[in-house]
Amino acid sequence: MIIVNLISGLGNQLFQYAIARNISLKKKIELKLDISFFSTQTLRNYQLDKFNIAENLASIQDLKRFTNLRSKHSVRYKIQRNIDNLLPKHKRKIFSESYLWIYEESLEKISDHTYIDGYWQNKKYLKDLHPIVLEELTLKNVDNNDYSHYLFLISKSNSVSIHIRRGDYLGDKNANEIFGVLSIDYYNRAIDHIKTQVENPLFFIFSDDLNWAEEQFKIQATFVKIENGQKPYLELDLMSKCKHNIIANSSFSWWGAFLNRNFGKIVIMPKRWVLDENINAKINLKLSNWIQL
Repeated sequence: MIIVNLISGLGNQLFQYAIARNISLKKKIELKLDISFFSTQTLRNYQLDKFNIAENLASIQDLKRFTNLRSKHSVRYKIQRNIDNLLPKHKRKIFSESYLWIYEESLEKISDHTYIDGYWQNKKYLKDLHPIVLEELTLKNVDNNDYSHYLFLISKSNSVSIHIRRGDYLGDKNANEIFGVLSIDYYNRAIDHIKTQVENPLFFIFSDDLNWAEEQFKIQATFVKIENGQKPYLELDLMSKCKHNIIANSSFSWWGAFLNRNFGKIVIMPKRWVLDENINAKINLKLSNWIQL
């Protein structure tokens, strides 16, 4: 059994699930999901239950095998830490991500009875993604009139999604210091590029600050509004249904573009994913045919 710790927003949950599920399928090991994070706060919700995933939730008994190992004040933690220090990382009971955005090859060598904890945001983890994972990352039956309306418009046009993330990137001090907010210039250059490549593009704007977006963007566009942003999984799916994507420095729209199955898709992403230039240089999220501006 492998247990994966699911935390944060939908984009992060998708990375965590996809990487863990991929490993479990290749090694033919049972995967269980630890969703206990979502009972400890109100900012983020568990959303993978809206997808056709293999949803096998870890029980309290399952988690007890590892809970004390994660508590730095417990005796078991201190003992296990000393044991783990003598072992290769992939043989440790808890495999914790060493650094954000950095690929750790040893993760893919883990064996049964391992708890994995991290964000795992590096394209190398997805280079040999099992087809079943992509099948599972599709929505269950959707009964939402707004979603159906936008899906119809998207399917009948040369649709281009534009994702603008502001919310926590402005209001949360830590997020602001790490990611900042993308400039209007980035989006204008991306839109100009699309216009040179796509005939009669129809832009669909997704944002957690639509009022600001409507004031700033004077292009002919459809502003996607679904239940005041309370169902982000529907918005992410609509992004993936667009023929082309302009994404933000956000795992949310990254997955919208990654799950886009249009063979001739154009995906534009920002060169600056984070503000720190040294960290930014190490981030490896650009797929081979994606464009950075």
